[in-house]
Amino acid sequence: MKRWHRSMKRKPVAYNEIIVIWKNGNVSIDELCIDEHGKSYYWCNDYNLYEWSQVSTLIKQWAYVDKYFEKELK
Repeated sequence: MKRWHRSMKRKPVAYNEIIVIWKNGNVSIDELCIDEHGKSYYWCNDYNLYEWSQVSTLIKQWAYVDKYFEKELK
């Protein structure tokens, strides 16, 4: 298992699923996508796009799904 990202300065790579632990205790699997102008946005389960700076203050830590379950996928 790879490490969790606790610093929100590093933004996840677009189109990679991430496990997110929110500060309120909820857990979700989301991803970033790229719009027609080449800018990446956080894509939530509510099908809305948010800038990373908006949601990063609400996130406790995150990790890539494929890195988190690397051993189980082999």
